[in-house]
Amino acid sequence: MKKNVLIFLILCIYIYIPKPVLAFEFSQSIFKDCDEHWSENNLNTLSAIGIMNGYEGYSNPDSIITRGEFTALLVRAFDMKPVSKEKKFKDIETNHIFFEPITAASDNGIIDGFSDNTFRPDNMITREEIMLIISRLTPPSSDYMTNFSDISVGYTYNAQLGKVCADGIINGYPDNSFRPYGKTTRAEAATIIIKAMKKYLQSEKETAIISTAHDYIYNHFNLNFENASGSAKKDSQYILNVAKTAENMGYSINNTIDNISFSITQHDGPFSTVSASYNVTHTRNGVIKTYNGKSEIKLLSRVGKTTVYENTTNIVEPNRINLTWDVSSNTKTEKLPGVNVVSPTCFRVSDEKRANETVHEIKLDDKNSLYYNSWLNDEYVKHSKANNYKIWAMYKTDFKTETASKLLQNNRARKAVSDIMTDYILKYDLDGLNIDFENMYPKDKAAYTNHVKEICVIAHYLGLTVSVDISRYEKYSSNWSMCYDRDAISKYADYVMLMAYDQFSSGSKIAGPVASMPWTKDSIIKTLGEVPNTKLVLSMPYYMRLWKIKNGKVISSETLPMEKANKYASSGISMTFDEQYGLCKYFWNDGEYEYVFWMENADTIAQRVSMANEYKLAGTASWRKGFETADVWNRINETLNIS
Repeated sequence: MKKNVLIFLILCIYIYIPKPVLAFEFSQSIFKDCDEHWSENNLNTLSAIGIMNGYEGYSNPDSIITRGEFTALLVRAFDMKPVSKEKKFKDIETNHIFFEPITAASDNGIIDGFSDNTFRPDNMITREEIMLIISRLTPPSSDYMTNFSDISVGYTYNAQLGKVCADGIINGYPDNSFRPYGKTTRAEAATIIIKAMKKYLQSEKETAIISTAHDYIYNHFNLNFENASGSAKKDSQYILNVAKTAENMGYSINNTIDNISFSITQHDGPFSTVSASYNVTHTRNGVIKTYNGKSEIKLLSRVGKTTVYENTTNIVEPNRINLTWDVSSNTKTEKLPGVNVVSPTCFRVSDEKRANETVHEIKLDDKNSLYYNSWLNDEYVKHSKANNYKIWAMYKTDFKTETASKLLQNNRARKAVSDIMTDYILKYDLDGLNIDFENMYPKDKAAYTNHVKEICVIAHYLGLTVSVDISRYEKYSSNWSMCYDRDAISKYADYVMLMAYDQFSSGSKIAGPVASMPWTKDSIIKTLGEVPNTKLVLSMPYYMRLWKIKNGKVISSETLPMEKANKYASSGISMTFDEQYGLCKYFWNDGEYEYVFWMENADTIAQRVSMANEYKLAGTASWRKGFETADVWNRINETLNIS
């Protein structure tokens, strides 16, 4: 008997070292220090184009920029090429990191050195030096005047300063000073460069922009990325990798689109954004699935050529979502009224192997590993599809900060996870993924967003909808709230699930409801500031907390499913309507301890669904199946307009 058990375990544990598919590995492509910075959009734009690469994932927005760094950024922005390969300055050797951009800038007449024929690339660049460089991008003029308090009438560079200020590239300070010898941060430099690009690079005709976007989208779905640059080119490697991985697994995949429509949503100098909607026909080994897709295509026109530097695709579900999370592989359940998506909590990356699950070892390095555990099986999938549920498999961690950090900061591990997931997606013909990473270090915020993007790029090629779970914004809740870049996540994910519960969590020192009605409404309003309502799904609790209190202090709490709460409520205990929380409060005293809980039932769930309707959200979700009473499903179905 022991021998048989040992054989079973051996069969269910895999060391996952994927075969080489393409000569690339996943990498960090989203800055770690931009979220909520005043220049976030400009920094991210330069990064997406490939102009600003940063340092080990950091943009260092508030660091002072050097002469060499600024020159390199400007040369890349304007796509300048060196005419010669000879040294221009005695301190810039041919092997210097900025040799090529400094040479290009010199050849194009936009920089000068010092009188001793040095360039001094490591010197902090002054505002005057930046102003002079920018002024040389276009022909000079003497028709401009300035009136800065610290610039005299006889200032040598009045004409250049006037031109750059009149063009809106550089501004003065609130005290009406220019401060020509002041320093500039990398964030300020990024803003200056973006303004210069918009002013001095030639704009393309809208018809040509639409034509380029049209060709790109059609080619994108045919795995042709020749007109991609920057971030879009990088994403293409992820798509090509998953296509090759699927081919190696014996799957033939073809995506075609039709009924495509375009609209230009931004056209600002050389920058354009095109919105596209279309129908996708996804064919996998002869089996056809169709869905609605949309893309936001960002283009840049330079030197007579327009390229796509960023492309974000999304899948749009035809109906509002009524999802429930399922923690059990048990398939002996009836069809639930109104439910159209079930999310089995089946994929878990952990620092340990989970019993009775299929385990894949993910090597972090030669000595350390994480484990990808799965309980998904044929029976569960068959039962769900028989009930016409779409299956959005949950992908989560063990909610340990170190587990998430080790995975998110390891390029090889994240790629291994994507290849394992691709295998499961194809094997079980999954409809979607639900990403649920919680309790993460805020320092891993960008790395998590980056991982969400990677999963979305891969999943969309395979025809899967991706949803991501977030909590509401709480400034002083670091690991549980400030670890999410909500607006960035909503850009890449198709749906964002607002976990509107645990207002008072198991660790709270004060007794209170899992989700009061005012708090839930406030959570929706706050989140709509970062996530569009068409993508936001309200996640509702099917549980309460039963609080045990002595002398006004919380002793403990336990999770209380609805059915058990109803038994307490019908046993004759005291009840009052709590105006503060908008819920019925039940309480009693056994002589030593006080007990209290705030009721969740079909009526309160219907109120929450009404909130989702009020704000025209994409639907609702529920944590979790098995905690509810049977009447809940009909109330949701009656209140939520699915179609």
